[in-house]
Amino acid sequence: MWAKSATGMGIGPTELVGREGELAELAAFLDRAGTDGAVLLLTGDPGVGKTALLDATAELAVAKGARVVRGSGVEYETDISFAGLHQLVGSLPDEFGRLPRSTRQALEVALGLGAGPAPSRIAVLNAALSVFDEAAKERPLLLVVDDLHVVDQASRAALFFVARRLGGRRIGLLGAQRAEPGESFRPTGLPELEVAPLGDADALRLLSRRFAHLPRRVLSTVAHEAQGNPLALLEFAGSTGVSGDRHGDGEGRASGPGRGGPRSVRRPRGTTAAGHA
Repeated sequence: MWAKSATGMGIGPTELVGREGELAELAAFLDRAGTDGAVLLLTGDPGVGKTALLDATAELAVAKGARVVRGSGVEYETDISFAGLHQLVGSLPDEFGRLPRSTRQALEVALGLGAGPAPSRIAVLNAALSVFDEAAKERPLLLVVDDLHVVDQASRAALFFVARRLGGRRIGLLGAQRAEPGESFRPTGLPELEVAPLGDADALRLLSRRFAHLPRRVLSTVAHEAQGNPLALLEFAGSTGVSGDRHGDGEGRASGPGRGGPRSVRRPRGTTAAGHA
């Protein structure tokens, strides 16, 4: 179990405006992961702040004594099988080397690190779980994967296989993906935390901190146009002068997505608080 944090999140470099609720959920997730394993997927529109929340959670996990291994989906690797898993396993060379020979060989062949007969799919999935198990022997392990929507399907399958077998292990899996319909966004059956746009007050607070030189009326206009999307807020404000005129081609940018309802963790039926299926 990792140490409890007396101060929690929302301090120093991890301070995020208007995300107190999400940060509290993520701190609780870390506590569950450090004792009995847990999985949580952040969902939301592009630019809403999912990556910032991943960064803050990873920072807190390190402060609590956990080991953090990170990966991210890359569009030009979407068609490369196990490219995402390669990122994670590649960060654990010592643990990989300690696996039993047959288990290690299954991963080596699947990841293109060795030659041999193609291993069965279940052998590769079990090998991935084994290497993460090995990494969590001395202290809790947090796997952080951003942009899951562009992670290759083979790696997604491996990650979700691992996610459903975290019970009793000191491993946390925290991912983030866009909330969009389509073949890549079929329900995972895993706990999700929706990251909604900022409310008006928080949007103005964020802008006031970053662009104190801009008049209040300009900030209010920017907040309205960006519709609570943090990335849009900062980009719009950065291209706006004191007079309120937009520099460059800012007028052509689409405004942020509309604000959603209350943020909440959605747990599928049949899962425990730790998110086990």
